[in-house]
Amino acid sequence: MQRAKASVGRFLLLSFLLVLPQDGLVAESDLEKTARILNAISQEFSKKTNSPQSSQNQSSSAYSHVPVNRNNRFIDWNSFVCINQNAFPCMIFGLSNVKDPRVLSFINNPNGLTGIFGDQSAIVGVALRPRVFIPRITVKVSALPFLQESEIDIGNLQPGGTYLAKPTLVWDYKEIRNLNQAIPCTLTTSLVAPDGMILDKDNSRFFMRSPNDCPITGGPVLSPYDYLLASFVNEDAPVIDKLLKSALSTAVTENFAGYQEGSKNAFFKQLFAIWQALQKNGMHYSSITEVSIKSNDVPTQHIRFMNESMLNQQANCIDGTVLLASVCKKISLRPSIVLLNPTTPGAKTANHAILAVSGMEDGRHVIYIDTTVMRSYEGTFDSSWKNFQQALMQGELAVKQSKANGFPPKLIDIEEARRIGFAPIPLFSKE
Repeated sequence: MQRAKASVGRFLLLSFLLVLPQDGLVAESDLEKTARILNAISQEFSKKTNSPQSSQNQSSSAYSHVPVNRNNRFIDWNSFVCINQNAFPCMIFGLSNVKDPRVLSFINNPNGLTGIFGDQSAIVGVALRPRVFIPRITVKVSALPFLQESEIDIGNLQPGGTYLAKPTLVWDYKEIRNLNQAIPCTLTTSLVAPDGMILDKDNSRFFMRSPNDCPITGGPVLSPYDYLLASFVNEDAPVIDKLLKSALSTAVTENFAGYQEGSKNAFFKQLFAIWQALQKNGMHYSSITEVSIKSNDVPTQHIRFMNESMLNQQANCIDGTVLLASVCKKISLRPSIVLLNPTTPGAKTANHAILAVSGMEDGRHVIYIDTTVMRSYEGTFDSSWKNFQQALMQGELAVKQSKANGFPPKLIDIEEARRIGFAPIPLFSKE
């Protein structure tokens, strides 16, 4: 797994520290623990009135670098795209169902912010600092062909205050999902007076990243960015049904009932049947992590979607992990993505990913699977079973070695991520 660079620390929002229980998996009550740790935005956001939400949080965030440097007689302002003028589809899709402003605070709290207007999950917006009192103004943004014109009416802007205006963005989701690589785009932003007069207008450049690109932190503290990995887990992917049908044909298990049978044997049989089906599909390890756009400010990992891994018959550590996690989630098991560093003493960043699956519905008896151990099917049950056992042992060893290296494994519980609202990136058929 690609190692994150030191500058990624700017993305870590210390107020988002998630306290994990001893068994590693996030319990239902931990969202409340997280909420208490977060510096909650002090004033409730009101969609009906579009009144700004006050924020006393002075922590850095994805927008803290945004200068308010475009100016006219009435207002200084600047448009922005999170992160650092890079629009990541995994954020567009992944954050679309996240509603809790305390969770979204990691992209909404630049230093000195007075208030927020609009959709807090939006990754495009405008920072404004009025020179005079402004009773009403309309903010419009567009970036064709991906973003249709989106606007928001705001008001009661006090001179000297700093505000974020974030319209509900009208994305062409299909156009974004079917993008093959990162491309430059133009963001057009307008400030419009109540009488329709354009007060100011600007065009700025940003990159629409590939749907396979995911910003990473890599550091030892669990970050909101880590939860974006849950967006690459897609339990609704159509290819899963084909894989499960193939797994049933192995005769290892009679059904995929998740935890319903309450038996450890049934649990392991389900996992092994899926493992063997993947082997028979020709799946094997392949290390591909490079992205076309590199930046010290935005460390990024290339992640294959499940259908791509199945089609190409290859996966690296994170590809194989999100693939197996997708299947486990589909059959009502409880998977987690584990980020760790089993190879570097004194490690400060993660360089590997494995899968954790709870052996019990309540989150107990966690097992670890290292998908990089997978080898193509060699024609016998025994060879497949030994390979599966090796993956389990290697997973356990990786966790122990990472702890010994001073890097406690970070677990992204997919069930918890879904409950918070992190949504999977959908699959659209290309016309």
